[in-house]
Amino acid sequence: MKNKIVFIIIYLGEFPWYFPYFLKSCAFNPDIDFKIFSDNNIPPSVKPSNV
Repeated sequence: MKNKIVFIIIYLGEFPWYFPYFLKSCAFNPDIDFKIFSDNNIPPSVKPSNV
């Protein structure tokens, strides 16, 4: 059985200017699931499959 890492992020308010770069870095970590709970929507065009 393979261990899985889940990184839970709670972010309220406007995303910072570097948020698209953070999402891009998430794509380079396919073994980690990123769960982002926010009052903002993440556009599907920039959201990696593990976010």
